Amino acid sequence: LTEALSIDFPMIMAPMFLVSNEGMIVEGMKGGIAAAFPTLNYRNDNELEQILDKLNVAKLGLTVKGTYGVNLKTNPLYEKHLKICVDKKVPFYITSLGSPKQVIELAHSYGAKVFCDVTNIEHAQKCADLGCDGFIAVGQGAGGHAGPNPLQIIVPALQKKFPNIPVIAAGGIADGAGIV
Repeated sequence: LTEALSIDFPMIMAPMFLVSNEGMIVEGMKGGIAAAFPTLNYRNDNELEQILDKLNVAKLGLTVKGTYGVNLKTNPLYEKHLKICVDKKVPFYITSLGSPKQVIELAHSYGAKVFCDVTNIEHAQKCADLGCDGFIAVGQGAGGHAGPNPLQIIVPALQKKFPNIPVIAAGGIADGAGIV
């Protein structure tokens, strides 16, 4: 994960609807991690373009290896937001709710990475077949769209079935042992 995203630490700041903001994302990047936000946090005209411009400038000024990405979900602004993100060359994407096919194709056209939220092996297989760069294993306790399985089940199952695709655990992590 650190190599794929060019970050110092193998951690993604979760994209939180109406919570993630510019300050959080910049601080995450300064901390050497990958910080993400939902594009739906910016719904008014030109807001998404402006925040992406600011984040691209902030990323250029980093003295550590950190980056940012967006979470794209199927919604009425999906197509518009995807076009803006591709135009601004967002470094990585997290997809959820719907097929990631278009995101994977467009992101890969300029070298960006795509990580797909998955809650089971069936959905993971579909994402792998489309060429995703990794899975976000959404387990019980994950915010927003929690999966039906605890991380102790979904993460090893994904690692066994897809040994060459990175698996990022999401949800139900409450202490240092869970992070490890």
